Amino acid sequence: MLTFTGVDRWTEIDHILSFLESCSRPWREAIEFGLLFNGRDAEGPKCKARYLTIHELPLYAEFIPNTALHVCGSEGKAQFLQPSWHMGRAIQFCQRIQLNGSWTDEEVLTLCEKYSRHGIITQLNHSFGQRQRLARNHHILFDCSGGKGLVPSSWKLPEGSEPVVSMAGGLGPDNIQEATQAYTKANPISPMGWDMESSLRTNDRFDLKIVEKVYKIVSQR
Repeated sequence: MLTFTGVDRWTEIDHILSFLESCSRPWREAIEFGLLFNGRDAEGPKCKARYLTIHELPLYAEFIPNTALHVCGSEGKAQFLQPSWHMGRAIQFCQRIQLNGSWTDEEVLTLCEKYSRHGIITQLNHSFGQRQRLARNHHILFDCSGGKGLVPSSWKLPEGSEPVVSMAGGLGPDNIQEATQAYTKANPISPMGWDMESSLRTNDRFDLKIVEKVYKIVSQR
């Protein structure tokens, strides 16, 4: 799984579809686009370009194949747990849901049961996160920086952790090969995927040219 997170309102859906058409068939099915949602209005003082609004979210989820809804912050969490029509539509079309931040085992397990057809992703680092899979559809993302886009000093998993589904933390075209080698050296099994966000932006906009560069590097491994 290769996840490109941070599709924003300036991202042309047609351009994403054209990119996917250019990918080999196996990779076309393995590439995922992450849609960030924090529950804030597009014109609000704390709004950031990389977050989609509740009205934009279902549009991108419906027309981009293989998407993951990333639930961010307390406002995003509140709107996700009590979904409106727009949130319901977004959930319907997404294949996976990532719960950013700290969630209890009970909350994660409840959502795994409620959305049994979705993959439910939680972050794992040395401060918080579930170290063991709680359900068959529970996916673990190892991110030492907790979503801050920082490369860790060590890729060693916390003690007692199961193998993770994906790795994240400051990944981009300049270091993805080196980071994957470091992770594999520090842990008994290679990650099954990569997730990146901050490195994919130019002038705070999602940049498909960088996405294409990462794809070429990873697909030739």
